[in-house]
Amino acid sequence: MKETIEYENIGRYFSQMYRKGRIFYAHELKKFGLGSGQSIFLFQLYKKDGVTQDELANTLYIDKGTTARSLKTLENQGFIKKENLITDKRSNIIYLTPKALKLEKEITNILRKWDSILSSSLSEEEKNTLLVLLKKISDSNGLK
Repeated sequence: MKETIEYENIGRYFSQMYRKGRIFYAHELKKFGLGSGQSIFLFQLYKKDGVTQDELANTLYIDKGTTARSLKTLENQGFIKKENLITDKRSNIIYLTPKALKLEKEITNILRKWDSILSSSLSEEEKNTLLVLLKKISDSNGLK
């Protein structure tokens, strides 16, 4: 009989949180006509508006095709507008529209709500430690 070796896989927990988060965001954002796939772009644009499409893709580590499709959806729904870069007509600068800005507080509160759910069983010290560790993992050379 083969002995099974139990191995705790860190990636498994990241994957579970990611999937649960997508379900949560999909449910919460439905009232705005948004999916979880578009929300990440809005969250980033709320941090820094008026960036190029390439900059968004690179910052979020999302391929250019997926970025283009998500931004097209957001544009069609009236959340963003694209303007051609004067120096390079092939590049677009992405701006939030008044519609998106009006919903900023509600939409960013959904992000805060998910963070609160994730950390509800942690002390303040544990939350801070977790953030430090997650940043360290995310910034490691092996993940670029």
